[in-house]
Amino acid sequence: MPKISGVNHLRAVGALEKAGFQIVRQGKHIVMSDGIRFLTIPRKQSS
Repeated sequence: MPKISGVNHLRAVGALEKAGFQIVRQGKHIVMSDGIRFLTIPRKQSS
């Protein structure tokens, strides 16, 4: 099975903001909400 490439967390945040989500909390992960649902997006770790 082919490996699926990851999505940059900044691009994901931008797309979700356009879809109506707002950043609730930031740290090692970014937590976003649209008032009903919550999403947790991990930040990329530099190697």
